[in-house]
Amino acid sequence: PGISQKAAERVWLIESDMREFEADYGPFELAIVPFSAFQALCTVEDQEKTLQRIRRHLRPGGRLAIDIFDPRLEACAPGVVGRCKAWEGRHPVTDRTWKVFVDSRKNIPEEQLLHEDWRFVELGAEGEVMSQHYGSLTLRWTYRHEMQRLLERCGFAVMSLWGDYERGPFVYGKRQVWLARKS
Repeated sequence: PGISQKAAERVWLIESDMREFEADYGPFELAIVPFSAFQALCTVEDQEKTLQRIRRHLRPGGRLAIDIFDPRLEACAPGVVGRCKAWEGRHPVTDRTWKVFVDSRKNIPEEQLLHEDWRFVELGAEGEVMSQHYGSLTLRWTYRHEMQRLLERCGFAVMSLWGDYERGPFVYGKRQVWLARKS
């Protein structure tokens, strides 16, 4: 539901480990790794495996789009940082208010890793807690020049680097939105 038949005939969603996926069809014209998903790869070796796997599935001249956050040095300092973020929105099914808290964050600069503990709280009409769930997230930050060399080392030619989804210029501490071509 929600996707036209014409689009469904041209789009494939592959849910798999990025480092090891295999598609029964292809090669593809475009691969997309959105929403900082690439940063869930916590080692350079895993990043290289993923880029090489994607490259194998692209046709000659095929394109790759990757979106990651650009690390802010002051946010990458070593140690543990207390509660640092919170978001609020509406639950898509119950329409209740939900809040997401990052309760703690630990940075490991020598590995370029951050680990966050998250708490998801759903509130009732009177503000009472209806449900609460916990999760954690570990991401590897990648600097702009490091990402460029990684793409090139894995057989891609960088076409563009933008700082947002509207193709704005790259700005330190915002987004790195890469478009590369299989070379």
